Amino acid sequence: MNETDKAEAGFIFDLISNPNGLIFPFNLRNRELIFLRSGGNVVEFMGMVKGGKSKQIRVLKEGDSEHPEIIGLENDPVLTEYFGRKMDIQIFKPNSLVKVLCEKDENLRASYNESIHGHGMLLNMLSLHIKQDVIRYLQEHDVKIREIDLAILDRGPNDDVVWTNALFDYKRLISAEERDYHLRMARHLERHVDLAIGMNVVPETAKEREGAREGKVMSIPFLRILYGNYGMISDEAEKGRGQPKTIQTPYQDIDGIEDYLINARTIYDRVKRLYLPQRAEELTKRKGGLENCIG
Repeated sequence: MNETDKAEAGFIFDLISNPNGLIFPFNLRNRELIFLRSGGNVVEFMGMVKGGKSKQIRVLKEGDSEHPEIIGLENDPVLTEYFGRKMDIQIFKPNSLVKVLCEKDENLRASYNESIHGHGMLLNMLSLHIKQDVIRYLQEHDVKIREIDLAILDRGPNDDVVWTNALFDYKRLISAEERDYHLRMARHLERHVDLAIGMNVVPETAKEREGAREGKVMSIPFLRILYGNYGMISDEAEKGRGQPKTIQTPYQDIDGIEDYLINARTIYDRVKRLYLPQRAEELTKRKGGLENCIG
């Protein structure tokens, strides 16, 4: 293997093993497979480009040293007492590999939609915790198993529904057959997600935050179509008391230009309630993790 190949292999290894956003439910660096613990939850962050998802995901997990009142779920004493240990959380960025491979040609960014295949692999592998015979087989072959309480997706199947429709509506960047195929896949996978959090900003703000880079999907006309699709889900969720019609997952709408701390508290409280419901009706709404979705 020459030096160029070694460098490329090292780059891919680091990308796949990035603890701040794994692509798949395994970590090559630690040689471990990651499953969702029984009773665990999957939360998906979705929304407009540059809506502020990444920072809110980080502080939800680990807190914010500049704002000590935002302690992070893994440092929450109530949750630690509830679990009898520190909450185990993993962030996944299933789009990362596709994004990196396509970023050299900005006009190829529409192919990010192909990452839905990664979402399927991720969600189905996370669910394998219910297959105890599989777990035993893997452990017998010295595979390290890590069971987590919360999987956070930085974009996932619900987001794919929005992008699929927007890519089709805007100059037919994907064909009708591709649209229908991706919508079928996304709607099959949505049922694995316990909560979708949508963070949105207006197209002009998204473009300003993104900077000068322009491609087919980072233009104001396309962003307006994308924003309209996200807005439809927000309106549906407001009318449906948190349950849109376009997606099957309960939805929390977040204004990306709202005060950072207000958004952080809203997101934190909403996710924490998945584990410690505060209202009686929430006890009956919980899906209880992926095991209820697997035949």
